[in-house]
Order: sequence, then structure tokens, then C-alpha cells
Amino acid sequence: MNLDSRGKMKLYSIISALFALIIVFITLLLPKAEVLISIKERQFKKTYSVILDNTISVPLAPINRIPYSTLTETNAFKEHIITFINEKITSEIDLNSEHLDEDALRYTLEITDKEHAIAELYVDSIILPKIDTAALKKLIRGKKIKEARDNLERLPYIKSSTITLIPEFLGFVPLIGERITITYE
Repeated sequence: MNLDSRGKMKLYSIISALFALIIVFITLLLPKAEVLISIKERQFKKTYSVILDNTISVPLAPINRIPYSTLTETNAFKEHIITFINEKITSEIDLNSEHLDEDALRYTLEITDKEHAIAELYVDSIILPKIDTAALKKLIRGKKIKEARDNLERLPYIKSSTITLIPEFLGFVPLIGERITITYE
């Protein structure tokens, strides 16, 4: 089959368009980034002097009173203690930028005066920063790996970051935010 110059031009245009489409597919749709972030956490340790009060039905955190019916730990009593701790900690942290890691919450209740139902509540937990993953994705998308890591590690609540690209040869974070996965350790 012989093509004249017009036919060759059309063929070259089609091949060029197909090649451009493949390039767009590879650079926009195919890449994926997995970002592993190590966050800075804050240790929270505090001791509260509390009164175990059998005349109330809910914890009163502002006046350090916890309801109880007996000095044994029942599920309801444990729930009251956890509610009290949550109220106390949330009143002491900046709720706009951090939150309590409830999985790391540990407490010990030691009764110091049985006659007056006074106890010491030792609380140990971790306070984590609130992280807006959409904002992080926007911060790093389309950037080279080093630039993206530098941008992340400049943030005050990030210790370190690792970015893994699929495929590895591209060298930049995908432009599409949905192709970026962020996990925390």
C-alpha cells in the first residue's frame, strides 16, 4: 500500500495522537504513591484526686466526682471512669489540632481514703495530632519525591515520611489525589 504525502501525514498524526494518549495514561492514571508518615505524639500523664460519689449517676469532671455503687470495678464504673478521663483530657488539649488516642489510654485507680471515698486516678495516654489527609495529598501531588518529603517533614507534627511510587521509574508523586494513599505509624 502506497500513501501519498497527505496519507502519510494523517498516519503520522494518528500515531502521534496515540503516543500522546499513552503518555497521558502513564503519567496521570497509572502512577500510584504510598506515603508512610511517622507522626509526633505527645505523652499525657496526669494524676487526679477524685471523690467516689454514690449520690450521682454521671461523672462530674469539673468537680472531680465519679459515681459508684460499690468499690468494686463493674463495667458501668469503668465506663464512668473513662468518661471522666475523656472529659478531663479534652478540656486540657487543643481539640482543633489534637485528639486523644483512646486505644493507648491506661489508668489506675487507687483508693487513698476509704472512709471519705477519695481516690487517686493515675492517667497515662497519648495525644495525637489531627491530620487532614486531603491537605497532605494536595501538598505533595505532582511533586518530585524529595520535594514532597521535604514538604511533609516541614510540618510540625511529622517526624519522618517514606514515599513509595508504583511504578518506581516515574520519580514524582501522582497528580491525582485519589492515587495517593497515606498511612500513619
